[in-house]
Amino acid sequence: MKYILLLLSFSLLGGSQLQAQVPGYQGNRFFVEASTTLGFNSEKLSPLNKGKQTFPDGEFTSSIPITARYALSANYVMGRNLVVSLGYEYNRAGVFVSTYTEALDNSNRDQRDLFYQVHMHDINLSVDLYHAKPRNLAPVGSYWNIGLRIVPTAGVLKDERVVYGSGAYPDNIARPSQLAPLQINPTFVLVGPTLKYGLRTVLANKITFSANVQTTIFFQSLPLGFIDYNDHSPATDYKGQVILAGQQRYSFGAQIGFGILLF
Repeated sequence: MKYILLLLSFSLLGGSQLQAQVPGYQGNRFFVEASTTLGFNSEKLSPLNKGKQTFPDGEFTSSIPITARYALSANYVMGRNLVVSLGYEYNRAGVFVSTYTEALDNSNRDQRDLFYQVHMHDINLSVDLYHAKPRNLAPVGSYWNIGLRIVPTAGVLKDERVVYGSGAYPDNIARPSQLAPLQINPTFVLVGPTLKYGLRTVLANKITFSANVQTTIFFQSLPLGFIDYNDHSPATDYKGQVILAGQQRYSFGAQIGFGILLF
């Protein structure tokens, strides 16, 4: 991790030296980039049920300090200090949900502890605004990136434990015939603005290298009334935990990417 941070720091500070490699630039405007974004993990669970408090017994298996997201973007140079981008990014999270449903015998409520693996498919549209106008249309120099992320999420239930209100099954194994339906829709969309500050340069007249730091705030994580947290239904409890996991993963990240100028 320290080597990645050193590389990122060198890239952001060395923009003036790197731009010296641009004079032989061939004038290509369209390029694609593949990148990895690393962030700090404050979650209790990984997608593979490893972490600070694993499901269902809360055991510690590892601290998992880093999360990784993988992206592919198509970029077009509109002018000497403007690039537009359309990107796709994939990541997944482990989510623990504790909720209740009514017992079928009406004796009490059943406590449902659920472990979901949540897949996040991030579509983002953004613009890069470069500080200085280079001598040609090469996408080089330091820049601000402003964009919008649209992130459809899809949860897959991997495990469940139940504390039965009737006390009939002390082993806590989920028995579908003895439980009310969860009524959870595991798919919904996170939306929010994103902001990056970084550097991009062109190597050997054809290869792009970029590095940036970034943050995203999802509208659903703000107290804007998207979710009624007073409604302690399974659907609300699930959405609340997915929003929390998504925001934790996108709050801060350091991204490094390589690409190729096509035409």
